[in-house]
Amino acid sequence: MAPTESQTGTIGKHLPLDLTSLMAMQVQRATSQETIEALLDESDRPFLPLSYRFMQLRDDQDKGVPGPLAAFVTAHNNRGLHQYLLAHAAASGGAFEVTRDSRVWARALGLAEDKESSRAAVSKGWRWLERAKLIRRDRRGRLAQITLLSDDGSGRPYQHPSKQKPRQSFIRLPYAFWRQRWHEKLDLPSLAVLLIGMSLDRNFILPQSHVQRWYGISAATLSKGISGLRHHDLIAVTRTPEPAPLAPEGFRYVYRYTMREPFHRRVLSKKKVEEGE
Repeated sequence: MAPTESQTGTIGKHLPLDLTSLMAMQVQRATSQETIEALLDESDRPFLPLSYRFMQLRDDQDKGVPGPLAAFVTAHNNRGLHQYLLAHAAASGGAFEVTRDSRVWARALGLAEDKESSRAAVSKGWRWLERAKLIRRDRRGRLAQITLLSDDGSGRPYQHPSKQKPRQSFIRLPYAFWRQRWHEKLDLPSLAVLLIGMSLDRNFILPQSHVQRWYGISAATLSKGISGLRHHDLIAVTRTPEPAPLAPEGFRYVYRYTMREPFHRRVLSKKKVEEGE
């Protein structure tokens, strides 16, 4: 009995495909960047709202102390920070949750999605974020459902900073961070300083003697981060002499920093602030 057309797998009437030909075909898969773009497009907003409290909390005396960001830096968890930021951006809607196959997250993070080790790395990342009380992980069928928790690491349910009482300040990490591939260009120190810098006014000061106490990063990390941002022309630095009576020379140099586009601090109208933009 002769094989039917469906059994031989012919394309049209002239190109029979045997098993060897099928195995040799190259499947066109989505790239990491295309996957990130799709996740961002579904969020239906142009930026990630990240509370200032992710970078710095306030103690009982209203003094600045390190926020959850410090734990990523201390643990050298660069991938975990990127996984958190991307999940945060993707988790839009009233429930602030996102459900995707682990292979989608692996591909978005630049891992080989067909490898078991990559899927295990994604799961390990979720566990780390769970322990940091930044997400809650549930199951929806065979998929992990990721729900945002408060940016401050308290474990409380997530609320948009503008909807909290009292209203919380937040940075607007533009999707240009991913679309212009800064997530690939910036190392962990540079990304940490970028997030901190976006929470501060123009011409901010970050003394090396205070940065550990304020943000939980070392002076060496600060220096490396600023150097990385300067290399990419993402931060402006000015140095001005100021009187210092106890210094041998009678003055000292003070360094001030300002973030540059696309990460500069925007000035919003009152209407936009009230709308939580």
